[in-house]
Amino acid sequence: MGLVNSCCTSLASGWRRLLAYARSQALGLPGPGVVPSASAPSELCEPSREPVTALPLFGEMVLYGFADGELLGVESQTRAVLLRERLPKELLEADLARKSARSFRGSVETFRKQHLEAFRPAVLRQSAQGWPAMEKWDFEFFAKHCGDIEVEATLRQGKRQKLLLRDYLNDCKLQAGGDELPYLRGWYYQRDAPWLQKDLWEKGDFHDVAFQDWFKRLPARHHPDFHWLFIGAAGAITPLHIDPSATHAWLSQISGRKRFTLFAPSDLPELLSESGGFKPIADIPVKRQEIVLEPGDTIFVPAHWAHQVECLDDSISVTWNFLGESLFPTVRAAFLANAAKPAYEPEL
Repeated sequence: MGLVNSCCTSLASGWRRLLAYARSQALGLPGPGVVPSASAPSELCEPSREPVTALPLFGEMVLYGFADGELLGVESQTRAVLLRERLPKELLEADLARKSARSFRGSVETFRKQHLEAFRPAVLRQSAQGWPAMEKWDFEFFAKHCGDIEVEATLRQGKRQKLLLRDYLNDCKLQAGGDELPYLRGWYYQRDAPWLQKDLWEKGDFHDVAFQDWFKRLPARHHPDFHWLFIGAAGAITPLHIDPSATHAWLSQISGRKRFTLFAPSDLPELLSESGGFKPIADIPVKRQEIVLEPGDTIFVPAHWAHQVECLDDSISVTWNFLGESLFPTVRAAFLANAAKPAYEPEL
């Protein structure tokens, strides 16, 4: 689950730039494909209605849409592009009772209808039982077999530190519970230790079939590397965030327990502070869902569900982010828009 937080800090300004561009096009002003200059008439910069979704994509692009699924477009500091696609209405439904996560045991087709297509979280209890990793993987295993690999850990204050994996694991033991507790979140294990994959799921199992990645339908250069291992000591936290590029995510818990705190997409405005960043979850008044994963459990987090994750024990998890079929047309259009050369450089 890739971390996206800072993109929301400019949500309000990005929305106003995009709306200003949309209005400039309606009035026949120049500048197709780019953000209007700062000298645009002030009345064009006041939103007539607020977006209810702002999906982080790639580069610095953010995708904005309305509650009825109407999609205005994507925006970054260098361009704005209006899109004709519409967001799936299921993404924006506010009925949290219907959207609440629940345990799932059933067929792949039932999962797709009840959770994947409905943008509804799910917990697959003990779905990873039988994987060799469940018997083999712990901190000692990684220190012995992967200790010489250089990794990049994140400290609680957002700083990053490069060190050998064995040194990181030793630091986890020495600094457990401290303010500078390191967290290895987002290790691209398939790059550094591809042999680890043989300890995970096999081709044809539920994880392989249910979580089909539509990024594979884009050119290879647009395939993001969205599969990671998370290794952290008890108390390590991934702060509240939304996953990147409009992706769904699934995470399987190999060792230890993790607590997920989830917020529905319709509650995004309540999650943001005045500066645009996410509030501490203790200061958020809206209903949230808390789920504790046990070893062997898998959680499905739909696109645009904000979530915070805490290691309750020393923890090892594997996670993949993937693009679903219903969001593919929108993300494909945004990728093409991002690759296009702006008509001119905006005067920001």
